[in-house]
Amino acid sequence: MEQRMNQRHTGQGVIEYALILALLAAVAVLALSAMGVSLQNVLSEVVAALGGLGAEQPPSCEVFYQSQFDRGINEWYQLKRGLWRGRWRNIHGRMVGDPLSAALLKSVNRDDYVVTAESIELKKIRDSYQGFALIFRAPALADDLEGYMFEFEKKNAADPGLMYFSKWVRGYQVFPPLASVAVPADFDWDRVQQMRITVQDDRFTALINGREVLRVRDATYSQGYVGMAVNYGSEASVGNFSVASLGCP
Repeated sequence: MEQRMNQRHTGQGVIEYALILALLAAVAVLALSAMGVSLQNVLSEVVAALGGLGAEQPPSCEVFYQSQFDRGINEWYQLKRGLWRGRWRNIHGRMVGDPLSAALLKSVNRDDYVVTAESIELKKIRDSYQGFALIFRAPALADDLEGYMFEFEKKNAADPGLMYFSKWVRGYQVFPPLASVAVPADFDWDRVQQMRITVQDDRFTALINGREVLRVRDATYSQGYVGMAVNYGSEASVGNFSVASLGCP
């Protein structure tokens, strides 16, 4: 008998607590409605916040390499066979490349990254095949270049020019290019403020002076070194070069 009385009091207490909680919830809903707050929006935000606890966070920024060439160019492997007859050198803190020169950065061999060259100045040496290129995902520090390249090129004085992604196999450039686009009418062949390649999985994006100009996909090379190259008709001078993770601005 005593046990049944205790159970009755316990059950009654639970019901009272439930009624109190329901009353408090009703008061909270009325208060929120009076203030113009949508309960549905509040619930959506709570659900989104809880769902985000286990979600993948944006990648952090990591700079793998950055130089204004004040330390010289010993960090670079210069290609010196076949097509690549020119040389790179340091002149007053700038990396200067002869016609048909190519160099790969020794310290960065990764899969995904953002490659940036800044303050690029081109001097015309010949009327034919002027241009400059960024190299990426080169699988080896070798004179027979392999990997990818993004370049802008002007075949002759009458040519409006082309920007394109190409693939290199055993020292030879594969034609036709992976993707190409006409050079914008306002493009300055003498000075380029910034040239950038975003490399992620099998997707590559090229930007000139902060403006996207070309995209392409290819899965031949999954990782490798980065570098720079100069075409037959130009001498190039570069003020800054960097390689960073995809999370960097």
